[in-house]
Formats: sequence, structure tokens, C-alpha cells
Amino acid sequence: MIGVDDSINWLRWLFYLLAGVPFVAWLFFTRDRVLRLTAIVAFLMLVQDNIIGRRYLLGGTSVAPSSVLVYVALVAEVFSQRRLPQLGAHAPLWMGFLFFAATNIVVGSIGTGFWGVNVKHFQIYYLEGILLFAYGLMALRGSPEVIRFSRHLMLIGLAVAAVHVFTAATGFRFRNARAEAGVYYAGVLDNTNSLGSLYAMWIPVALSILIGRREPPLWRFLMIGSIAGMLASLLLSGSRGGALFTLLMMMVTFGLSRAGARRAIVATTVAVAMAGVGYLVLVSVAPYAWQEVLGIAEQEGLENRRLFLFGRYALMLMDNPLGIGLAPANFSLRMAQYGIPGVVSAHNIYLDMALQTGILGLLLFLWMVTLVLLQNRRAATATPDAVERAALLYLFLPTLGFLAVGMVQPIYSIPNKLNHLFWIGCGVSAALSLQILAARRAGRMRVEPETHGTPAHVQRV
Repeated sequence: MIGVDDSINWLRWLFYLLAGVPFVAWLFFTRDRVLRLTAIVAFLMLVQDNIIGRRYLLGGTSVAPSSVLVYVALVAEVFSQRRLPQLGAHAPLWMGFLFFAATNIVVGSIGTGFWGVNVKHFQIYYLEGILLFAYGLMALRGSPEVIRFSRHLMLIGLAVAAVHVFTAATGFRFRNARAEAGVYYAGVLDNTNSLGSLYAMWIPVALSILIGRREPPLWRFLMIGSIAGMLASLLLSGSRGGALFTLLMMMVTFGLSRAGARRAIVATTVAVAMAGVGYLVLVSVAPYAWQEVLGIAEQEGLENRRLFLFGRYALMLMDNPLGIGLAPANFSLRMAQYGIPGVVSAHNIYLDMALQTGILGLLLFLWMVTLVLLQNRRAATATPDAVERAALLYLFLPTLGFLAVGMVQPIYSIPNKLNHLFWIGCGVSAALSLQILAARRAGRMRVEPETHGTPAHVQRV
């Protein structure tokens, strides 16, 4: 008799053969870079871990489907552009970051017997990161493609939200989170931390598109629907950290969008109206789940033990400044020693990463992402073009949102795909920023020879 796991394995391989192989071939040969990148993001968000059922082709130490897809896409761009990805100043930072992460494979394996687990986590959190970053550097060309891709992301966000509301209303469960119950079931993502974090990254982008440059009526309508759907899902998730940082990022959006007071007032009114629509949808289609959210909110209030966890994990980091290894077993072994109450994450990406790669690894990570953000803002200041500024903002907001909500969410240390989205966004942002800055420098160099040798009184005129 074939068991459930055997049936899932057969289904998984059937998917690889009938859908995966043609999909990989399309990724390589398509000339539409925006659709290629959108397809990879959609696969990471909506398919992997759900229809496939597992992250890996064969086992814990083999190549993940996400690695195959991004590697194929990266090779396709190399063939198309006839050049390798230019990491530039990021290259030595990535080399050091990967070195400290790889070192902790060995550290985490000493005395644990979890060599395979360590290799798997190294691939999920770090090796796939540089592949995605390198692909992001080559994935899109110019601001129009970035704007088109950003619109597509908001449609994916609407799809994620719709699936979450659907699962809460119907009780349908994907395999990847079948142990979850009630409101904490997160649809195509694995938990509410992931959902709240995703919306802290993407709701501000949808809002920025809506209040920024003029959009065609259809896309304006879709952005309003995306905001409404994601806000409804955010409320249903009960993610307090996600809700708080979504609100803060929306304020940042108003500050950076240069929309003017009139558009800001209109957008605020629309956002409030969409929140009301989201509430009515929840009450109508998922009343029991909504009551559960209210019960949890009333029971827990503002009570949160994460500050307690931060202190305990910080103490662990002080005792192990070079890291404790990538194996989850290492966290479990130390929980009793440091009085940590049954969790294996600090709910803080910076503490988690420091324990995985050491303090030096964390510093290199901060250096890399700060460089990405500074390049983005320098390019936005340097360009007078409204389209370029809008595209840079659409890349800046989700990157900053990930780093901000990561203060209270474990969104890097669990394989929930948001780290993949983060590194893709960093790569695209770095590429566009450097392209705009290089164009500005080239423009200045063309102007200077034209004025060289011109009489001073003519130059002044």
C-alpha cells in the first residue's frame, strides 16, 4: 500500500517532469526579462513548498528548485548580455560573508552529527543569496522595466492575500503548514511572521505606485485592490510586528514620494477606505477566523516576550562572538543554558545572523545592505528624471521594510522565501543605481569638453 509520503513524492516528481522541465526551458529562452523575473518570484511565493511539497529535489543536501531556477535565469542573462555579473564593491563583502557562513558549517557540525543540516541551511540562507543578488544585478535594464516588475509584484501580493483569506474562510490547507491551525495558518507562506513581514515590504510599494506618477486606470484599480487585499490579510494574520512596521513604512512612503499634500490626503482616504473594505470582507467570508484574531489581541494585548529573548540571545552572542553554527540543534542545546522558553529563533534577523555567522559576518551583511541603500538614495538625488526616481523608490521601500521589520521577525533564519525576495531586490536596486549614477557622470563629462576653452564672459552668460 502506498503511503501519504510516497504519494507526495510521486506527485513531486510528476510536477518536475511535466511542469518543471518546460518551465526551466522557458526561463532560459524567453527574451522578456521582466516576465522571467516575475515567474521566478511567483514560483518562490506561490508554488514551491506547496504544489512541490519540498524545497529539495532529492534530499536535505541536494540542490533546491529555487537554486536551479535562479541559476538557469542567471546563465540565460550571461548568454544574452555576453558578460558576467559585475559585483564591483560588493564582491569582497560577499566573499567575506560567505566565508564566515561556511565556517559555521564546520562549527555547527562538531559534536552534533548534523553535517547535512548545516549544508542545507548554508544553501538556503547564504549560497542562494549570492545567486539571487548576482541575478538581480543583470535581471532588468532601466527604470521602465523596474516599474513594470514592481506592478507585477503587487499582483503577486494580491494573490498571496487572496489565498490567505480563502484558506481562513474554507479551512483548506496546503501541505507545507498542515500542522498550523486557525488564524495562524498563512496560506502559501509558512506563518504569520512571513505574511506580516511581506506586507511591510510590499504595501508601501503599492501605495507609492498609487500616489506617485500617473498610472493607467486599470493599473490604478489593481493597485487599490492589491492594497485592500493585503491589508485584509494583514489584519487576519494577527501579526502585531507586521502591522506596526507596515504603518511606519507607509509614513516613510509619504515622506519620500514627493506626492504633495493633495495626493497624500487622497491616498490616506483611500487607504482608510480600503482598510474598511478589508474589514467587511473578513467579517463576511471569515468570521470565525476574525473572532479568533480579536480574541488573541484581547488576550495578549501589547504583551510580548521578544525583548526578553533579545537579551538572552545577546548574552549567547557575547559568549560565542564567532557564532554557534548553522545547525538548529545547536540552538536547542543552548536553550536551557540561557533560559530561553522553547523557541529556536531570536525573532530578530540581526541576532540570528550574528549567531550563525559571528559578529564579523553580521558586520559584513550590514555593510552590504547599507551600501545598497546609500547607492539608491544617491542615484535618486542625482537624477532629475521622475521615472527613474519612482523606480528607485519602488526598490528602496521593500529593502528598508525588510530590514526594519526584521527587528522583531525571524524572516532571515527560516526558509520562508522572503530572504530570496530581499536579495533579488538588493541586486536590482544596486544595478539601477549604478546605471543612473554612471549616466549622470557621463553626461557631465560630455558637457565639460564643450565649455573648455570658451571665453569666461561667454561661459557666465
